[in-house]
Amino acid sequence: VEPAASKEPEVNVPEIWKARLTNGIEVFGIQNKELPLVEMNLVINGGVTNDKIELPGVASMVASVLPQGTLNKTPEELEEEIELLGSSINMSPGREEISMNASTLSRNFGKTLSLMKEILLEPRWDSAEFVMAQTRSRNAIIQSEARPSSVAANQFSKLVYGPDHILGYDIRGTKQSIDKITIDDLKAFYEKNLSPSVTKIQVAGNVSQEEVLEALKPIETEWKAKDVTFNSYTPPPAPEKSQIYFVDIPGSRQSVIYAGYLALSRDNPDFVKADFDNYRLGGAFTSILNQILREEKGFTYGASSYFREMKVPAPFITSTSVRSDATLETMEIIKGEMEKYRNGISENDLQFIKNCMIRSNALRFETNDALANMLYYIGKYGFSDDYVKQEEDVIRNMTVAEQKAIAEKYINPDRMIYVVVGDAATQMKQLEKVGFGKPVPIVRQ
Repeated sequence: VEPAASKEPEVNVPEIWKARLTNGIEVFGIQNKELPLVEMNLVINGGVTNDKIELPGVASMVASVLPQGTLNKTPEELEEEIELLGSSINMSPGREEISMNASTLSRNFGKTLSLMKEILLEPRWDSAEFVMAQTRSRNAIIQSEARPSSVAANQFSKLVYGPDHILGYDIRGTKQSIDKITIDDLKAFYEKNLSPSVTKIQVAGNVSQEEVLEALKPIETEWKAKDVTFNSYTPPPAPEKSQIYFVDIPGSRQSVIYAGYLALSRDNPDFVKADFDNYRLGGAFTSILNQILREEKGFTYGASSYFREMKVPAPFITSTSVRSDATLETMEIIKGEMEKYRNGISENDLQFIKNCMIRSNALRFETNDALANMLYYIGKYGFSDDYVKQEEDVIRNMTVAEQKAIAEKYINPDRMIYVVVGDAATQMKQLEKVGFGKPVPIVRQ
């Protein structure tokens, strides 16, 4: 006998403190005394969106080269000093920010932060490290061109955003742009775009507000603010009708399928409802698309859909990789199930989604890393401190009628871009049967 479900676990929103440093940095913190550990994120707004469209990849290269040594430490000396503290410091580029993340023991928080400050304010711009970063980026791009899943993702972005939008490019750039980037381009990006005025810091762990602010004083006094101008792009409208685009990989034994369009931003009031709506369609292992394509048909190891989270309108994406001979049927299933989903779901399905999302929510905020991520959302999107509770209330109050209305608004298979990467000789012609006209062949460059 299946045991009765227990009481819904409650997300206990911890006490959050906030401060603004004199140079403009916003600091968000949660003191968590469970373990002697601290997680810290330093997030600089801009990222890839501040790349020049004629030279994509500079932001990514900056994030790759900057932590490789400092003015007074070789890369080896810096790495050794970080390891002696038992800490880790990583820097990564994102579509809308560049992030520096650190994990450290509480007792070494100040020393770790000091090294972060040194990386940030005393760049080495090591020419050998620049050449290696350039080589790594070029090789990664070449490798991605041999992976059908990467080809599909990149072509989907190009088609969704269009040629005049920086987000239509791989964040690492292109083979052509990588070869053109110089270390002076990195220095110019650094000088123009990295400023405390566009920086937020999130700290979660066994460290007090007073200790954090004291440790941040050198960054506060030494890092001078400057104005940063962000590139602005007008997102293209959703397509009036669906179109299939086909990228040929002769002899491929599988097809990678992407479908979607530019939907909405994370801070749109509809986002939580749209995310709720997608859960049953493709947002979980038990979702409709995964159950049909994986469990029933055996076409794939997995199929999913999601709304990407960004400050600007971001895509709704459905994706899967299937056996080559299942391409047409998979496309028909994706289209057909989205059409059915627009007709609404049952009360039982509605309650199932609520139970899954609310009962698992508390697990999302157990670790220091998860708490720092909560602070990241508060800082990036301007959410209230209890936004997690508010979003739970939205989920709890969803109705069948509201689910249907959201599905009709945001899940329309007749106004999407479809990208198929596979063997054109055997698969492209038959995709005309889907009902979106003749597939358009895409020549890879």
